[in-house]
Amino acid sequence: MAEKDVGMKLRERLDNIRERLRSTGARIILFVVVVALTAALFFEIRAYAIRLDYFIFDPATLSLGEKPKWVTAQIEKEILSIPSLSKPFSLVEPDIARRIGRDLERMPWVRKVHAVRKYFPNRLEIEMALRTPVGWAESRGTLHLVDADGVCLPRTASARDGTEFAGLPVFTGLTKDAPEAGKPWADESLRAGLSLAGLIQYSGHPATERVVRIDCKANQAAVVENIVVFTDKGTAIYWGKPSYASNPLELAPEKKLANLLGLLEYYDDQRLATYRYIDLRYYEAPRAGKLGLAQKTE
Repeated sequence: MAEKDVGMKLRERLDNIRERLRSTGARIILFVVVVALTAALFFEIRAYAIRLDYFIFDPATLSLGEKPKWVTAQIEKEILSIPSLSKPFSLVEPDIARRIGRDLERMPWVRKVHAVRKYFPNRLEIEMALRTPVGWAESRGTLHLVDADGVCLPRTASARDGTEFAGLPVFTGLTKDAPEAGKPWADESLRAGLSLAGLIQYSGHPATERVVRIDCKANQAAVVENIVVFTDKGTAIYWGKPSYASNPLELAPEKKLANLLGLLEYYDDQRLATYRYIDLRYYEAPRAGKLGLAQKTE
């Protein structure tokens, strides 16, 4: 009898387990069905919303707000000419903000896309930083527009004058060929020239417009020993080592900059043209070379 009771109890337990499994399985099936129906309903609603004109954004209405002065209508058109902004689209469209940001960051003019914000029903706002042109880098007789990081921008010219960025200096003495637009120019000479151009432009002094060329020839070890600034009248002004390279024999960069600005402000073109060179490197008062003789500037 004891064995029979044990067998009956075991069968009862097995029956209970089977019943619970059937009940759990039914719940799982029901849950899966509900999830599938919900997902199908969501995608159907989204597909319907995408087709609604109410959520359609027209890229033709998009423009750059608070544009820098150098951004012409043509440059603005180039910046916004990306695949994801080629035709009207719905703001409900999935992943559209990420695609717009990705496409914009591939443009040479764009440094960084900070955010792409959607405001329903049909407003779009893009926050981004542009690459500001600071000069022309000369390579094999062609001038290439570059920004402060040495990134090539989509503009080339055969001469500085007559271009939309004619007021920017030309960097010469480069040893490496230009990369494609949007890529950095890995050249120590250009890095040295950009460091000086940054100081000059940061001063904001109007006389710095007289600087038309910055020559930065590097030696075989790719070290720039002496940067030479040329004025619009061809006077050579010896600057010395780049600001990021220390030389205890030379004046501090801020002192050399003050001397340079003083020369450009107070010496007219005719006066500067009489000097073969002016040396800012070692002396509190710049030294000038005139007709092959070394003397102090007055």
